[in-house]
Amino acid sequence: MRSLFPITAALILVGALGLPAVAQPKNCADSLTVQGTSICVNFSVLPGTVSGRSVSVHETFRAGPKMAEKNVVFDIVPGAAVSRTIDDVDISAIIPGKMLHDTLRYTAATSAVTLDRSLLLPGAIPLK
Repeated sequence: MRSLFPITAALILVGALGLPAVAQPKNCADSLTVQGTSICVNFSVLPGTVSGRSVSVHETFRAGPKMAEKNVVFDIVPGAAVSRTIDDVDISAIIPGKMLHDTLRYTAATSAVTLDRSLLLPGAIPLK
């Protein structure tokens, strides 16, 4: 019978080092894997669009030369450190017949947008 010590030790070492399970592509705020295709995700707050009640964000989803992009407007909760919005993105230019149903997070202190959750449609398959 083989010992589980080497496997256990390796898992503990990876956890202690905080290594990600999958390497993040360069120049990507986040990444998703859809049907074996790695999609680079980026968000940028559009200049001059941050007000006390809303912010406009440009989102880009890229896999090699294929890309899907759009703008989304966040309604900001007054006085809240974080606001979230739901957004549906057609990624059929990257993966035919597919969409993403995303929850985006806007952090007021840094004016940063991140991908909080993502479901692949059809099927509501959790990606993040």
